[in-house]
Amino acid sequence: MLKWLIHKFYPAFVGLKDFLSTERSVRIQIYITICALFGAYIIGFDYYEMLVVAVLCTIVICAECCNTLFEWLMDAMYPEVHPLAKRMKDGAAGFVLVASLMSFIIGMIMVLRHIL
Repeated sequence: MLKWLIHKFYPAFVGLKDFLSTERSVRIQIYITICALFGAYIIGFDYYEMLVVAVLCTIVICAECCNTLFEWLMDAMYPEVHPLAKRMKDGAAGFVLVASLMSFIIGMIMVLRHIL
């Protein structure tokens, strides 16, 4: 049973290791997540507020990973500069930006509620 489970999840751990070792943006997002969770703890967020922070950070990290995968796919499909590939990459980057901005806004609302 355990051997089957390890075999099933091995590619996921290899992919995660690849993201962490090659993608600076993913490492930055994880660092920001750690800082956000630590800051939320220091400010005195309750259990559910900490969960919200963790979920928002996870959404941003997943968006960043999807963006990276999309960029790798476009680079493989269009090794030369192609206008459609650029539009698709820019759209994926915009997705990360929206997720990041909304997470930041929600986080700031939560922080201000505790500070004021």
